[in-house]
Amino acid sequence: MLKHALAVVVAAALVGAGRGEDYTLKFKSSPEKGQTFVVKDKDTSNSDTKVEVNGMTIPETKKEVKDVEYELRVVKPGAKKPEEFTRTYTKATKSEGNKSTKLPYDGRTLVFTLNKDAYKVSAEGTPAIGEKELAALAKEAKDPNDLDEILDPGKPVKVGDTWNPDKKKLEGFFGKESLGTLDLDKSKISSKLVKVYDKDKHKWGTLELTMEVVIKELSGAGAALKFSEPAVVKLSMTIDRPIDGSSAALAATGKMSMTFKGTVEQGGMTINVSSDVKGDLERSMTEKK
Repeated sequence: MLKHALAVVVAAALVGAGRGEDYTLKFKSSPEKGQTFVVKDKDTSNSDTKVEVNGMTIPETKKEVKDVEYELRVVKPGAKKPEEFTRTYTKATKSEGNKSTKLPYDGRTLVFTLNKDAYKVSAEGTPAIGEKELAALAKEAKDPNDLDEILDPGKPVKVGDTWNPDKKKLEGFFGKESLGTLDLDKSKISSKLVKVYDKDKHKWGTLELTMEVVIKELSGAGAALKFSEPAVVKLSMTIDRPIDGSSAALAATGKMSMTFKGTVEQGGMTINVSSDVKGDLERSMTEKK
């Protein structure tokens, strides 16, 4: 009798586990007006580069770390993204090897104002911050550095489900001006809902994102480098965030790698360049109570 009852219970549990619950994923990328979120971003990269010119090879190994922390506050919400928000930086450093320097906006409050589809950045107080730094921050804010578009499956999913987002979203995710021309046919992208759980009165989910992006040619300042074969960028991330659209909180870690070989024509010489870059990234957004 006991064995039969136990078998019934186990069978029912297995049926329930197999069926699973459908989740319609909803993400919130920006705080509400009046909320303040503490954002922490840390990017670490290690690169091994070889430059060959006139039969001589020059190797270079470099480690760079960019570490920033700021309070994010939306001043004026918008339809798709905030029309105005501020970042008050409590930390903004960049290091190369054992040398660390403060970025110009360390300890400063910057105001981001939306003008059509781009942000204009201004700094409160003195001294003035250089246009180059402000332009870089404006570009960072313009590029869709949130993950909403690329993580959205477009349909309800269960824990354990995987899906392949539209590869055209890769151009928007990385920023068309950041990488250059992508070979979308050879690129790959996959997302997975790993776990769902309750935290701080919100429904959270753990998601995994993997990408393999093939770059045919660079744009902007890097266009002088002509690839001898397409470059490959690989990115894997684990993201924890509310999946019910209730909060902009987020915690993400990831690993990135990029390999390429190419040539640069300079002063009548052909310079061969090969590089292997590996990096780690950490990002978190936590509401300040």
